[in-house]
Amino acid sequence: EELKPAKKILFYAPPTQQGLEIMREILNSLSLCSQPHQEWVLLPMVSVSLVASDLGDQLTDALVRARQVQVEEHHTANALPGPVIFLGMDAPELPLGELVSAFEHPDTALLCPSDDGGYGMLSVPATADADSIFDGIRWSDPLTAVAQLKNLTDGGVPVRIGQLMHDMDEPDDVLNLCARLRIHHLQDSSLLPSLPNNAKANAAPSVDS
Repeated sequence: EELKPAKKILFYAPPTQQGLEIMREILNSLSLCSQPHQEWVLLPMVSVSLVASDLGDQLTDALVRARQVQVEEHHTANALPGPVIFLGMDAPELPLGELVSAFEHPDTALLCPSDDGGYGMLSVPATADADSIFDGIRWSDPLTAVAQLKNLTDGGVPVRIGQLMHDMDEPDDVLNLCARLRIHHLQDSSLLPSLPNNAKANAAPSVDS
């Protein structure tokens, strides 16, 4: 069965006109799509205190609004909404196989843990309760993924565990990424999207670890 095209939503910060313009420039510069303003939905992150921000509140708000976009989209197409898939911006090695798996099993959550105890991808089924999924989770903690798994199972949501992902938090993480990309370069070219020609011409030299 062929997978239908997914609606791509980018939540940007700061939630200002300047933040919106920056995201539009990024989409255009990376040539991620021919008509980025039409193929991407750009939504501002919920405004929170910079001193005591709660990622859980932001993700809950993002889930609710993403589902609203789905309802509008699928009402027109006369189809049922699918899962909402969160991808971390600091985990650039996009697991394409896991994305396909998430769409093939829309009634099951899929969590891809990261090597620092968090997670880089989470697929949330349409039936999962938005109010409780991210409630009370301690972020940037070695047990963040475990806490997220518990929240889902406590809410009666079946969960599958996907492949390990790697966050980019420290300088050494970038060096390790370069090493992995060198290994995968000839093995699998689907890990990352192709760079535009101008980016290839200006690419930095490889870093040896």
